This record gives sequence, structure tokens and C-alpha cells, in this order.
Amino acid sequence: MLGGTGSIGSAVADRLRQRGHQVTCLARSERSQDILRADGFYTLRGDIRSPEQWTECAEKFDAVISAASTWSDDEAQVDRQLTEKLLEAFSTPDADKTVIYTDGCWSYGNTGDIIATEGTPFDPLPEFAWSIETARQVRHNRHVRGMVILPAMVYERDGGVLEQMAQDAQARDRIRIVGSEEVRWPLVHRTDLAQLYALMLERSAPGSSFNGAGIISMQVGKIARTLARRFGKPDDLEVLTVEHAVRDIGGWTIGYALDQQMSSAKATRELGWTPEHTDILAELS
Repeated sequence: MLGGTGSIGSAVADRLRQRGHQVTCLARSERSQDILRADGFYTLRGDIRSPEQWTECAEKFDAVISAASTWSDDEAQVDRQLTEKLLEAFSTPDADKTVIYTDGCWSYGNTGDIIATEGTPFDPLPEFAWSIETARQVRHNRHVRGMVILPAMVYERDGGVLEQMAQDAQARDRIRIVGSEEVRWPLVHRTDLAQLYALMLERSAPGSSFNGAGIISMQVGKIARTLARRFGKPDDLEVLTVEHAVRDIGGWTIGYALDQQMSSAKATRELGWTPEHTDILAELS
């Protein structure tokens, strides 16, 4: 498991263990290793920036799930190098080792009133276009059982994609959102998403890709106002331009302005995935 201390990876590791899998998590630091061991996981010391130092251990494992990210300017380079090394290390003549690569809903770009499915053409922002080719390499590699998951905006009550809003609600007068209150996000709770990873590992065919959205779409303004009321703050929001958000919060916030809808009907139909968290406003109230 790569990214085992992150919001997605920790949920996936927990769910796999609950389903009887033996889980080993990559630990970049001694602190991460201590956290993972305290949670009952096996660990392998290593850094995704230096995959050549630990991927030689691949023969010990049946599968690798990549849910790690640097969230830095060199993310594309790191991700490409990591994936290349993983595919090289996990390749076998019978393709009996599994690689699950994490892409994301931002690969679809603005969908507007169209609900994206796995058959919808990609239209990514230039800043995130690099993942398209990497995901294709995973799916079409003949020497691994390669699969790709495209999560929606991943949330928990005050974490994941909602973390910045929750921080604003506690530290600022108003919650900031990017672009417009009318922007729609597809959403998925981290524990529902973890279940989808597990089902893909156990049931999915080589070359598969699945969207992971428990909620097809929800307007960002409604989410932010619900959080504001819970924290006792005014529900008049501060709407930032994309340029302002990138400058004040970070370059990745450009994706927050994408107006998207996304369906996971394929995962429900083929894998039996049934998300439990489908009413985010009720959860946040």
C-alpha cells in the first residue's frame, strides 16, 4: 500500500485488513513507520521519490495499490517514475501480480450537465494531464493485472476535500470557495472509496477502470454554507477567483473550480459496489 498514512490510503489499508488481506504499507519516515506499526500494519521503509531502492522487494507481494502523492511541483515526474518502476518490478509472464493506479475525477475536466462515465473522453486541465498517459500504461501493460480508479472528490466529515473549508470555518470570518457557488463536485466518502479499491482488487478484470463517486454531484456553495452554519459562522461565502486561490492556498486548488458530475453505475453493476454515504449535507449538519 502506497500512501498508507494518507486520507485515502489509510482507509484502504484498514478495509483490506478487515477483509482478511495481509497489508504492508510503505513508510517514508521513522515516524510514519511507527504510526503504521501501531495501527497493526507491516511496513516497508522507502520513498516514492526513490522507487528503485525498494521495488526490488516486489516479488514478496501479490499486489500494489498506489494512492500516494507529493502534491508538489514535481508530482508528474515523481508519479511517472514511480509507476514505471512498479510496472517493471511487478511484471510477470503470467500477469499474476496486480497494480492499481489512482487517477482522479479532474481527468474529465469540466463536464457541466454531462454526467461522466468511464466512456467519457478525458479533457483534463493542462496542470493534471500527465496522469492520463500513466493510467493508460497501467491498464494496457500485458505483464501485470493493471487497473485504474478515478475517485471523485474524497471527503470525511471535516477532512479530505473539506479540510480547507473546515479550517476556514474555525479560523476565518468566512469560508472560501473557488470560482462560483454553483460549481458542482462529484463526491465520495473515504470509507466507501476504500470498499471500491477492495472490490477491484478481489473481483476486477485486467485493464479495468472504475469511477468512484458515491454522490454524482453537489453544489459547492451548499456544502460550504452547511459547514458554516455548523461552526456558527455567517453563511455568506468568500468566492475566490482561480488565480487568487492558487496564490493564497496552492496550485492544486485550480481543480476546485471544475464543474463536474460523475457516475459510478459501472462499479455498482460489475462489482456490486454500494456506497453508504450518499447525503453529504445531512452528514455535515
